[in-house]
Amino acid sequence: MSHSKIIKYLQRFFRVLERAAPFLSRKLALRLFVTPFKFPRSTWEKELLASARVTRREWRQVEYQQKKGAYYYTYQWGQEGPPVLLIHGWGGRGSQMGYLGKALAGAGFRAIAFDAPGHGESSGRTTNILEITRMILELHQIYGDFAAIIGHSFGGVAGAFALRKGCRAERLITIGSPATLDYVVDNFGEQLQVGNKTVEYLKAYVEERSGLPRKHFSLAWLASELALPGLIIHDRDDQEVKVSQAYQLHESWPQAELLLTDGLGHYRVLRDNGVKQAVLERLTPKHALHNAAL
Repeated sequence: MSHSKIIKYLQRFFRVLERAAPFLSRKLALRLFVTPFKFPRSTWEKELLASARVTRREWRQVEYQQKKGAYYYTYQWGQEGPPVLLIHGWGGRGSQMGYLGKALAGAGFRAIAFDAPGHGESSGRTTNILEITRMILELHQIYGDFAAIIGHSFGGVAGAFALRKGCRAERLITIGSPATLDYVVDNFGEQLQVGNKTVEYLKAYVEERSGLPRKHFSLAWLASELALPGLIIHDRDDQEVKVSQAYQLHESWPQAELLLTDGLGHYRVLRDNGVKQAVLERLTPKHALHNAAL
């Protein structure tokens, strides 16, 4: 069943459930909120994986599974040079960052992507930003300080949160990332067409589960606190995360540049030559960039 058909089915289901059993409706919405939807891997992703070093790693910090044998996958392009961490978005996978990864390897970097818990080939079905952050911190221990963290969509938020929790990087680049947690939760509620009480329940759960105010999970707040140089990339035609979020993020993050693209949407922006060039220009000395292009 396609993603759109599943959403339509859930919308009809929640309309009934919210009236008949609101408590169950909220619990089910929460379960869906922490469960990424997986898509089939595309041909271009498979081709990029052929040039990557693929590693399956044991994962001992899994939160929801609490089972032996949990694991996650990492993907590396380039064997030496400063490490750059690539973080996919919610429902995504490391191979989606492969176009940038291969380009970074060509410019003399080691690009490392990974499948978050419950994503891609990694074990598990559910996850949250706290668990993903522990995975990022483990990768930081393995590879050392990063020349940059590049995060797509929710990956930008996870990268900033990990930096707040002790991960170190010289700069942060976000691509199509939401500025606030409220936007993420409100969007989720609109997708399912659930009522305000369910949406507020999800927001309250984030604070209760983490013990933190929910602003701590908003990229705009995190970026303002980190005071790190960065680049905000966002497509004007992004239907998943509206471009207004980029403007809001930029207002809170004066150390970052804002780069807007056109006609690429939420996903094709990851494979755009102009975006690739912009990323390399921010990370690579001009002479090295020229040599990498030869």
